[in-house]
Amino acid sequence: MKVRDILKISALSLQNEEILAYLNGKAVDEETEKEADKMFSCYKLIISELCEEFLAVKKAETFETYDGVINYTKFSKVPLEIKSCFVGEKEVDFTVTPLYLKTESGNVTVVYEYYPEITSLDDECPYTGTKISERIIAMGVSREYLLISGLFDEAISFDERYQKALSIVLFPKNLKKIKVRGWY
Repeated sequence: MKVRDILKISALSLQNEEILAYLNGKAVDEETEKEADKMFSCYKLIISELCEEFLAVKKAETFETYDGVINYTKFSKVPLEIKSCFVGEKEVDFTVTPLYLKTESGNVTVVYEYYPEITSLDDECPYTGTKISERIIAMGVSREYLLISGLFDEAISFDERYQKALSIVLFPKNLKKIKVRGWY
């Protein structure tokens, strides 16, 4: 799913025909372009929120190393947190330093979390193929857009729908609840 498609869903749910026309490639006035840029900023904010609070974006890359040192500049994305390292099927220990990752030598597969870079409307959404659908992301974008536009009551409505959709997708129904305890 492309960023443009998610913003189209958001514009449609907000019944904003001008932004929808802009996203479909039609010529619009400068004010509409500014509003579309504002919606794009809201998209970036929602992706940031999802990465930091709900579901981090992971990537696995394989490196060939002779001394066990892998510089961070060799990664295709900027790693936020290294989760694990494998040599073949075997998980191996690793040490994180400010400039490089130290592990065993050989063909090392590194699984890490990263912060996605979003630069244009034609970029691919980092949550493509995950539990989080484009509709859920569009609800979050609509919420943020309404908030910064000063439409607080409508933003609350979208926030409730967004939070409920996220909780249904991310937290299974058969999750056992722990009894609340107090300080006595």
